[in-house]
Amino acid sequence: MLSWFVDAETAECSIKSATPISSDKVMGRTGTSAATGDNVSLLCLRKYLSADAWAMVQSVVNEVNSEPVWYCVTCTGCINDDENISVACARCLQWTQFKCDGMKSAPKGRCWFCANCKSGKRQYY
Repeated sequence: MLSWFVDAETAECSIKSATPISSDKVMGRTGTSAATGDNVSLLCLRKYLSADAWAMVQSVVNEVNSEPVWYCVTCTGCINDDENISVACARCLQWTQFKCDGMKSAPKGRCWFCANCKSGKRQYY
């Protein structure tokens, strides 16, 4: 979840060194679509962030909640489900458009996993 707000290298470094992440490392709203889910609690991230960085994360989440815009993790394009059918990965919670993943119809199972999660390529920080 930390990598929804900072790059993976920054997240990994903070976790391994117990050094708080500064506010200049916090990214904007791209990639934070998953952070708005009801089943996501961001409080566990607070210990990895400086006070200013935590305030920025909260600001980004509030912005996304007030104007929900979803981005495809594959192409980073804006998802408009009226035009682009999409699905969320059950593991990383990131959204992917069917066309970007080569899908023609909805997954058959209850849970769908993106290619990165299936292959183990995605790092979770």
